[in-house]
Amino acid sequence: MAFCVKCGAQLPEGAGFCNNCGAAQGAGEQAAPQMQPQSGMQYQQPQMQQAAQQGGMQYQQPQMQQQFQAAPQMRSQPPKKSRTGLIIGLVCGSVALVAGIVVLILFLTGVIGGGKSNGGNTDGFIRVSTVEELVEAIRPQAKIRMEPGYYNLNGFLARYSDAGAREAWNEEHPYVRIEEVFDGMEIIITNVYELTLEGGTDHPADTEIVTDPRYAAVLRFDRCTGVEINCLTMGHTDRGDCAGDVLSFNNTKNIVLQSLDLYGCGVYGIGCDQYSGNLYVSDSVIRDCEYGPFAIYNGEGDFSFTNCTFSGSAGGGHFEYNDNSRLSFNTCSFGQEESNIWYFDEFANFENCEFMEPEYYPDVDPGV
Repeated sequence: MAFCVKCGAQLPEGAGFCNNCGAAQGAGEQAAPQMQPQSGMQYQQPQMQQAAQQGGMQYQQPQMQQQFQAAPQMRSQPPKKSRTGLIIGLVCGSVALVAGIVVLILFLTGVIGGGKSNGGNTDGFIRVSTVEELVEAIRPQAKIRMEPGYYNLNGFLARYSDAGAREAWNEEHPYVRIEEVFDGMEIIITNVYELTLEGGTDHPADTEIVTDPRYAAVLRFDRCTGVEINCLTMGHTDRGDCAGDVLSFNNTKNIVLQSLDLYGCGVYGIGCDQYSGNLYVSDSVIRDCEYGPFAIYNGEGDFSFTNCTFSGSAGGGHFEYNDNSRLSFNTCSFGQEESNIWYFDEFANFENCEFMEPEYYPDVDPGV
């Protein structure tokens, strides 16, 4: 019995070629060749082929054997994915998260989007709409913007007519004191610096602060520096005999007042004493005061009025001259009583000012 030297199939005696695989056969070769799997793998002849050989049957090589004869191909592993994209994604996500948190904080603090916090902080300003919110917001470097409206201090101050209540308030508020005067209570702002207070619009008439007591200033400042007040109307509720100023400054320096309407019955629209100085007033009206538009005693530094109107007061005011203080007016307008005093003054400097015709010479020169 002959077998193919290549595939092991049974062949007729003397066959030159295999009927199964077509391989050429060597003469006299009777035994089936030993098949060796390629690539170092050992191949075992299937039991069905052995049984067929022993029984004289022709065995058809299974396809899997034919496939097995070829060297097996190892499946190549896919290339590892780069982590660069993942890292970039994580970094971008972290940046977006931090940016979102910052935007949220700015929104809640009112820096953007009109958010409300600390009374509605917008562009660095604390918005207030009541007298209580106003006094609570006063502190060094505060920038306070009052919503348009009418602010009568008397309702708030009436809560502290009792001495015990005032004492408790003053202990809790280092920058605002409530003090008793002859006919009521007075707010005193003390020891603040770089304080800005302004009305809610560019028109002073839209935002007004008033007080009832005639012996109280509307606002009194003590030992302060860097005070700026803009776009407000301020005065006492009714005209009559007063002993308090509209704005009073004691030992306070670097004061900027702009676009104000200050009216009586205050004794003076602006009172300065005890080494106050560097007062700059512009684009303002001071009217209808008991004694005059301003009184400056023991001044130290410059006192400058630019584009201001003084009218309707019962007197011209007072400036106590000394070597450390200088008074100047630029493009200002003086009413009748104010002209009677300042038309003849030789200590102040006047530029482009308008006076009414004086009715009399003052008995005492205001500069003396």
